[in-house]
Amino acid sequence: MSTVTSNLIDDETGQKILLIEVRGKRGVGFCKSMLNAVRPYERLLNRPKPAQGESRRAAQRRRWVGIDAAPETPGVELPKSTDKVFPGNHVKLFNGVLARAELKLDRDGKARTAYSLRHTYICLRLMEGADVYAVARNRRTAWR
Repeated sequence: MSTVTSNLIDDETGQKILLIEVRGKRGVGFCKSMLNAVRPYERLLNRPKPAQGESRRAAQRRRWVGIDAAPETPGVELPKSTDKVFPGNHVKLFNGVLARAELKLDRDGKARTAYSLRHTYICLRLMEGADVYAVARNRRTAWR
């Protein structure tokens, strides 16, 4: 489980990044995001909550009783700072995205998981020329 604790300015680039608090088997640690993660995260925080309209069953019941007027739909509500960024099951959400993009299986036929993004991040950072030890420290990988 992880939470984004704050936005901060990266010492090396002077650009805004996210500081992510990660709880794992070795306790709590902090990871720094890539620069491209800030804008999508900010957009997620500023999106309105989905409005719960009348369910199909409630509409049928209402018509059966003889009430024609539907209840008003609630107004737009923005998330609070304590709300979860992804209120649903993140595994189901991730698998749904992979299925729609037809990327659930890799070229070897193995199912992709959220953990497989760790390898992608490490490879991208190394191709950018990042220091191996800095990447290992950020990914909380033990180097002996």
